Amino acid sequence: MIQLHVDATDAIHSLFRVDETLPIQTSGEMVLLYPEWETTSHGPTASAIELAGLRMNVDGHDIEWRRDAVDVHAFHLTVPAGARMLTVNFDYLSPRSSAKLRPEMVDVEWQRLLLYPAGWFTRNIPVAAQLKISGGMRAFTALTPLHTLDGSADLLAFAPETLDRIVDGPSTLLATHDS
Repeated sequence: MIQLHVDATDAIHSLFRVDETLPIQTSGEMVLLYPEWETTSHGPTASAIELAGLRMNVDGHDIEWRRDAVDVHAFHLTVPAGARMLTVNFDYLSPRSSAKLRPEMVDVEWQRLLLYPAGWFTRNIPVAAQLKISGGMRAFTALTPLHTLDGSADLLAFAPETLDRIVDGPSTLLATHDS
């Protein structure tokens, strides 16, 4: 199961911070993909240009990765023998013109906030998502909220869903300040 933590509190910079943990199945060459398909699109329309500061480590040790020479949505790495967990960190730079992250509103497009292993059907990849939002906001979502994690409504946890439901389903989270 992919563990996905998204921090959506930096509205001033329109910046989502992503921390993701993926279990490692085998050692050797591994390819991670950034989703190309957006909800309701009929073709590969998502750009990877807003993905920034990508860092990866295996079991706490930094690991080198390289972008695919042809597919800009693919990232290659070599997993050492005996490795158990891959941690991926990056920032998603939300275009200000799209207004996905503002002090009064957060519109989470999960497909822009994760990487996933190639070679798997997305319907077979479970994802447990968490979202940190600014205080005083209320969440409205098609995802099933489990509970808050820090005793407040600022850190939300959602029931695990398959990757295809998070990316293709009605799973945008919208949070607005109470009036």
